[in-house]
Amino acid sequence: MAHDTISVLVYGESLQELQSVSSTPEIEILLYKTYANNQFLKLGIRIIRAGDAWITFRGEGHREEKLHFPILERTGYQAPSFNSADIIYLLMPDRFADGNPNNNTIPGHLDNAEPEHKWGRHGGDLRGIINNISYLKELGISALWITPVFENNYPHAYHGYTPTDLYAIEPHLGSEKDYHELIDSLHQNGIKIIKDHIVNHIS
Repeated sequence: MAHDTISVLVYGESLQELQSVSSTPEIEILLYKTYANNQFLKLGIRIIRAGDAWITFRGEGHREEKLHFPILERTGYQAPSFNSADIIYLLMPDRFADGNPNNNTIPGHLDNAEPEHKWGRHGGDLRGIINNISYLKELGISALWITPVFENNYPHAYHGYTPTDLYAIEPHLGSEKDYHELIDSLHQNGIKIIKDHIVNHIS
């Protein structure tokens, strides 16, 4: 990445009781900050090298908490830029193609498929896009913009713009593995991908 320092928000129980932090040599802790809400603390981290990093927090009464923080090797891949020569196709996965009917119903989820309802999920998913890349390529597009793939565990949120977890793929759409496969398949076919990452609103 362009910078070797990052900020990490840590979530847990009674974090103000933790008085010190250390790490393995892959990273350096630059900042350790607690908040009034004792379920959160902030770390400033400098990445030294790739490896299987661990962060250890210590507190009173021999309390010790460990956080696994793997640093993956960078591939060196640089995403090509977009310009006026691109033909961008906007696609809503739920309304495109159902490649895996087995994920249309997720036990405990608030928004399972309701194809008869105008605001209900219809079952489209990432597998449906992967299965139809040849169709997209035949259209002559050079970039694919898909609506958000974050988890939307909320009624009638087929569109993806009601995220409930910005760190998880919506299970009706598939898995993180499916998302990586989609990206790789698009790139192999000369198609760029635009990630619709919404940070201005959340469910």
